Amino acid sequence: MNAQLRRAAGFTLLPVILVMTLIAAVAYLLNRDNGINAAMVASQGDQDRARYAAEAGLQAVNADIQTRNCSGTYPSILSQKTNSNFGGASYAAYAIIPWGNVTSLSSTGTYNGTSVTLTRSNVIAYQLAPQSYTLQPDAAGGIDTYIEINKTWNDGKGAVLWAGSNYDIPMLKFDLSMFPAGSLPLAATLSLFQLSGSNGSGTKSIHRMTANWVEGTGTMNPKDGATWFTSDGSALWTFASIYHLAALASVPYIAGSSFWETYDVTDLAAAWMTGRYANFGVLLMMSPAAGAIKYASSDANTAASWPKLDFSYLLPCGATGPTNTPPPQRRLRLRRSRMPPLMCWLAGPQARTSSLLQVRMPAANPVRRLFALTPAAYRPARPYPRRNCASICRQRSGMGPMTMESIASRRAGLKARLVCQSLTTPVRRWLH
Repeated sequence: MNAQLRRAAGFTLLPVILVMTLIAAVAYLLNRDNGINAAMVASQGDQDRARYAAEAGLQAVNADIQTRNCSGTYPSILSQKTNSNFGGASYAAYAIIPWGNVTSLSSTGTYNGTSVTLTRSNVIAYQLAPQSYTLQPDAAGGIDTYIEINKTWNDGKGAVLWAGSNYDIPMLKFDLSMFPAGSLPLAATLSLFQLSGSNGSGTKSIHRMTANWVEGTGTMNPKDGATWFTSDGSALWTFASIYHLAALASVPYIAGSSFWETYDVTDLAAAWMTGRYANFGVLLMMSPAAGAIKYASSDANTAASWPKLDFSYLLPCGATGPTNTPPPQRRLRLRRSRMPPLMCWLAGPQARTSSLLQVRMPAANPVRRLFALTPAAYRPARPYPRRNCASICRQRSGMGPMTMESIASRRAGLKARLVCQSLTTPVRRWLH
């Protein structure tokens, strides 16, 4: 009987032992997998940190190239841009071709023994001096029209761009081909001249167009320009498919007439000029509560009101691009002539006092004197002859020959003219 009980107890303990062995095996496997996973996670974390460091290296060597203003050599494989403590990681980066207008970069980031190497091709080196240019094309070069809901006619040569809440949609496009490849916009501002606007409220917004179109000439037979139903008079399109829904820039709706409306389109201009987006232009939409607006088109009679795009941009090294022509500067000099005795001073166009050597800053600024002496201190005991006027001004000012350039160099933005005025008559002569 006792033997039988012992045998039964043995059979009872066997399953328990088997279950415990199985649990131990599962626990072992789980711990092993967890250890592997932890190692993999740690390895992935090391790789990510190394990648971040490599990205920083690319940025660092590119910044170094851009500060050289197209001169000298770039960091090379023999003289790399390095950082041994970038948040615990390190990087070493260089230009694969250490000179020229276009190069490629390589950067290796390292963290906890893990390394990642990244490269970047077609990196453009830029000139440091920004250029400014205003695109304001005339009827021959301008590309603008408007489309009206459910209408089949084109108005590509009209002098007005109508805009209304979801029924008149102005569209504009600027030819950017005059900018050299690789030009980098720093700022781009679209300006529209509002001729008139009825009462309303809400906003007006600019959207990127996603389909190409033709301005057209407004002819009915054959139709050759964009309408509500076609992009060029024949190729069908639907309005919902021709623009990107997100607005690039918005302004409040303002009724009234004769003022400029501006939109910041810097990001879009950069995308056009780098080839990220095709240049299909922009369209303008207004909120439902807006009224009706008339804008001047590039076909308007008044050139100053044509749509324009103001650029500030960087040129690639070795390239030339369009710039605004500065107004010519006029050299000012005194000439001898037979006149009554004179005294002279510097004065702006609106100066009204009789102080010698006085200048007036532009209208927004108060009068400023170059010399802190009273008029009496300069007034001679007897009138100076006309021939000595130039020498008097040179003595008092310390300047050489009186030129707009030399004056402007002494006071930024200063606009002044050399004046000689008769002491015996009210005659004032502006000499150039």
